[in-house]
Amino acid sequence: MNTTEAYESAIELLQKLIAIPCFSREENAAADFFQSFIEGKGYATMRKGNNIWTIAAGFNQNKKTLLLNSHIDTVRPSKTWTHEPFSPTIEGNKLYGLGSNDAGASLVSLLHVFFILTQKEQPYNLIFSCSAEEEVSGANGCASMMQEMPPIDLAVVGEPTQMQLAVAEKGLMVLDCVSR
Repeated sequence: MNTTEAYESAIELLQKLIAIPCFSREENAAADFFQSFIEGKGYATMRKGNNIWTIAAGFNQNKKTLLLNSHIDTVRPSKTWTHEPFSPTIEGNKLYGLGSNDAGASLVSLLHVFFILTQKEQPYNLIFSCSAEEEVSGANGCASMMQEMPPIDLAVVGEPTQMQLAVAEKGLMVLDCVSR
């Protein structure tokens, strides 16, 4: 998969994800869809509740482990919402739909980064995960999944920050996910 193919695939995946209502604690349909998509690309997945992860081939306990993570759930649309929340709409160079920014775009982008990086061996282990219940800091979210994973040395967490890189930001779920 080259970068153009990855871009087009990510946009298409994001549009499909937007069309599936995925409120916190109600992520089952979106998690099923996302898991099926990853497995359709030939990757084995693990699942705990509505949290899904895949580990790149060649896992080696002697290497550091990098986690690419974002969340699958959304908040409910507010009364000021101006577009149909579950109908992805492209206007100009923007894609509108509930969850497109927080954090669907991060989620599909990190997954496609995972796909590209796994095309050749890396000097580190690589894990991609999508977590549930982030919007409500739920007990069945990221922290529950982390108990099943190998130790993580570094995590890249996709969360919108208005294009400002956040380094070592301690949020509820980030802290729970990477510290054990």
